[in-house]
Amino acid sequence: VLKYTTNSMGDNNFATMQASANLASIYSKLGRYAEAEKLQAKAQKQAVGLLGIDHHETVLMSTNLASIYSMLGRYAEAENLLLDTLQRSTRVLGVDHPTTIQAASTMAGIYSHLGRYAEAEGLELEVLRRRVKLLGIDHPDTISASSRLANTYVKLGREVEAEGLQLQVLKQRTIILGDNHPDTIRASTTLSTTYDRLGRYAEAKRLKVEVLRQSTKLLGIDHPDVIQASANLAATYCELDQFVEAENLVVEVLKQQTQSLGPDHPSSILASTNLATTYRRLGRYNEAEKLDTEVLKQQTRLLGVNHPDTLAAVDHLASTYGLLGRYSEVEELRIMVHEQRTRLLGATHPDTIAASQNLATIYFELGRYEEAEGLLSEVLKQSIKALGTSHPYTLKISANLAVAYSLLGKNTEAEELHLESLEQRTKIFGVDHLDTIHASANLAA
Repeated sequence: VLKYTTNSMGDNNFATMQASANLASIYSKLGRYAEAEKLQAKAQKQAVGLLGIDHHETVLMSTNLASIYSMLGRYAEAENLLLDTLQRSTRVLGVDHPTTIQAASTMAGIYSHLGRYAEAEGLELEVLRRRVKLLGIDHPDTISASSRLANTYVKLGREVEAEGLQLQVLKQRTIILGDNHPDTIRASTTLSTTYDRLGRYAEAKRLKVEVLRQSTKLLGIDHPDVIQASANLAATYCELDQFVEAENLVVEVLKQQTQSLGPDHPSSILASTNLATTYRRLGRYNEAEKLDTEVLKQQTRLLGVNHPDTLAAVDHLASTYGLLGRYSEVEELRIMVHEQRTRLLGATHPDTIAASQNLATIYFELGRYEEAEGLLSEVLKQSIKALGTSHPYTLKISANLAVAYSLLGKNTEAEELHLESLEQRTKIFGVDHLDTIHASANLAA
């Protein structure tokens, strides 16, 4: 279609612009973001020339281009483009125009990628309010806004609030669309993930088994959504120590992903990552290392060394090296990830905080407790500032700092932190959650 419209009507034509944007959307769904960016940038430029920078179609083209920048890990470019776009849309079209609301929703997603979850929450609450006002609570766009807000609650460590919203979304989608609709299945998937985070693995497994059954029936065994559902179920099998079932599922997932989408598709790479994780849990570290190394090569080639997914691949390989006792290599990789994330994302981004925590862990392994204490003390301040005292990252860092204090003979400081950690976990998760039990054991020790 793009070739036809370009040849018959030329580049500077509305139909050509739409064809470019449509093909860019397809490339995005296929994970071919570099190709999508090229086409979407062309469509956005055409829209500016044909319609003017303030036209609602131009705003939409700019919003979609910002989304692609985000997919490529170019969050600063995405934010800059969308801030300008959102301001123009608000001024020209008004806060209640669908294009403005969509731009605000996309902006919230970018804030989430940047780890600025409080800002994301603020925008998502506003988007939800407008959609309820304009469309009603049962409109698909309103329900989607509720779902995105729930995802942000999860990232903020507010899983109980997330669960409430996700249960509501699942109920609405089941009533309106039916059990077997893709949106209903996706709602079950997100709720099951929250159950995982809450340590309610049996409930997560029940939902995921049903999601896999429905997805397979609806879409066929080779569909990407079915393959992802298999990977999700395998992850819960691992949490339940059902490793044989997990391995069987993930091996089949990887085979299907590679055949259906090719080895370089993001879903195929994710399947390889999941299989490596399963091998680590099974104690098959050499097999995990082989997969982790290959994933890192793929991500570096496809996305570049600075992309978040590439840095995540480095982190996974470091974890495997640690299990193999190759601590000097682990330290080298952890330092690299920490430096890159600090430079690219800032010291208070959740991914940077996680990198600091991981680096401190290797200092423990190397017996360098004072370095671990210093790093954890600093990152605890950053985590409290960015995420709050009740976020799982903050609680984990606090617990590890308490361990460092104990190893350094600072028993009073250690006891204070262990007690605080136990109180927080009991409040958030309840007395029977595994994290609460661990915190209680640490205090007793």
